[in-house]
Amino acid sequence: MLWIDFRNPDNFEQSVESLVKEITATCGDKVAEVALKVTSNETKQLVVPQKGRAFIHISTNKYLAETGEVITHWGSGSRSTLTVRDTAEDTSFWIQESQKGKEIVLFKNYHSQGYLGYDPNGDFIYTKPDHYGAEEWILMTDETDDTGKRAVVIFANYGKRYLTVRDGRLTGVSDVSTDCRWYLH
Repeated sequence: MLWIDFRNPDNFEQSVESLVKEITATCGDKVAEVALKVTSNETKQLVVPQKGRAFIHISTNKYLAETGEVITHWGSGSRSTLTVRDTAEDTSFWIQESQKGKEIVLFKNYHSQGYLGYDPNGDFIYTKPDHYGAEEWILMTDETDDTGKRAVVIFANYGKRYLTVRDGRLTGVSDVSTDCRWYLH
């Protein structure tokens, strides 16, 4: 899935930068550094971190991150809790693993190696070492965003909820709305 919005000419540079980041993230370690010709007089170096990407909640401008707190779930063992933070930290970066032939993706935390999951019964966002159905996501492009950044909506395939932040807390909601939007960084 690749969607970068070039409709707004005022955000052309941001759109090109987002496109370069998306291609670099998709290529992994094959492309570590890209020289981008921004104007005829300026070349901009973009180095995309190879440790994954961060999710920034658009409405709050906060980063999805693990808290470091681990709880025990009666049915599936240890789970790490998640929150949103003002700045990116070690646990804010995610590696996207695609399932061949499917739109399903898994998000693995670069730092902890835990998979992002959603428990619809407890409305709980977490990470855990293994992945099953509750750790499967669908990443959808937010075509309403015209900033030139990579805007997405994250849908929990098993729980049938959209990932968002409400009242400062991560949650899943059944209907997509403007507060369900995230930037990939």
